[in-house]
Amino acid sequence: FKFYKCDIVEYTWESIKSFKKNRKYEFHIPKNDGLLDLIDKASNVLSDILVVNRGVNIGGCFEVFLSDKKATGNHYKYLSGTKCVKPYYYEWNVSDGYMIFDDKKEKELRATGKTLALGNRERYLQPRLFIPESAQSIMAAYSDELIYSAYGLLVGTSEKGIDYLKYACGLLNSKLITFYSIQREILRKGNKATPHVGVKGLNELPIYVEKSIVNVFATIVDYILLLKKVGYDISISNYFERLIDASVYEIYFTESVKMANAEVIIHLKDLKSLSNADDELSIINDINTVKLAYKTLTNTQHKVDAALLKLNNVKEVQLIEGK
Repeated sequence: FKFYKCDIVEYTWESIKSFKKNRKYEFHIPKNDGLLDLIDKASNVLSDILVVNRGVNIGGCFEVFLSDKKATGNHYKYLSGTKCVKPYYYEWNVSDGYMIFDDKKEKELRATGKTLALGNRERYLQPRLFIPESAQSIMAAYSDELIYSAYGLLVGTSEKGIDYLKYACGLLNSKLITFYSIQREILRKGNKATPHVGVKGLNELPIYVEKSIVNVFATIVDYILLLKKVGYDISISNYFERLIDASVYEIYFTESVKMANAEVIIHLKDLKSLSNADDELSIINDINTVKLAYKTLTNTQHKVDAALLKLNNVKEVQLIEGK
């Protein structure tokens, strides 16, 4: 405790419940606690739609599991660390190398006293999110290729289907979730140079789950993923990321957004889905679909264009974005 001999100029009454929001049982009263309480009203948590596991822990046995080339047909690309992951996408370089998932060799090494844990390979055989454990913000990259990841890259999968996985991807890359995670110390620095987030903290993130909204998010995330994949006009990708942020604000601050006439979700439900096929013609058609959607939504006469401007007047948005 700290004791002050001088006059107390300002004070607030705080609930003992504040202890329960902090694993170290410290008093941590965020400046925007009322805003955080509003976010906490969400009826679900992230673990309702996303199963988060750690990446592979090879216990320093690099020569056994890693290779600088595709040495066998069972070697696949390997993301060597958090540097590989960006919001929505990841970058693999030849220097990251390849990995073989050999659970038989794992058992042999563990029997000799080695500390390692490859985990269940199944998480890499399905669409997944790569979530850096160490970063300045919460972010997630979507993947549907067989590629392994280092221990510091958390792996998120969904038993509810690919649309829910993409919905989680949009949420985790939003400004609101990073703001909340920092304020609630889910993403906390502690004694480490870079802020860290753990599985437990992610699992407890408050979220809303509504099928119609999930579908809208999945479509927009598909647009972003395509644009990142082909390296098309970054300004268009940034625009759709802004739509994700706007949609997240609307979900959590429904009344405030409605009062400001800044709703966007209702105007996004007719967005055309992509084929997500890999052949050249399909990619071209999908890009044209995204370009048309962008042209339509950014028309000054479109309600979404006006709504995005009005969103800047919403108090909660101003607090989160520091405006």
